Amino acid sequence: MNRRERRANAGAKLQSLIQKEIEKKGEKAFGDDQEEKEYKYLSEEYEEEGQQDITDSDFEETDSEDEFEDEEMSQRLEEIIRQAEKAKVSPSLLFMFVLGQLIR
Repeated sequence: MNRRERRANAGAKLQSLIQKEIEKKGEKAFGDDQEEKEYKYLSEEYEEEGQQDITDSDFEETDSEDEFEDEEMSQRLEEIIRQAEKAKVSPSLLFMFVLGQLIR
């Protein structure tokens, strides 16, 4: 099998995309926001109103949609990782980029 030589610009596009994301959003590009909101749990709202919460009743119809989205995200991330490994992107940049994709 013939192997071609590594291109001089291999990985440049992925590197530049990661760098643009960091420049655009600064330190928060791939991390959590410092200002996290506090949320009430659904069961607390039901208790205040005198109603009873039925566990998982809100999610019955969306399970198949969630599974499809999870599979789609997994495939997308696997492709990003394959491209990054090919381009020999540093593991720390790859981690930050993948983490940013998961947070979206």
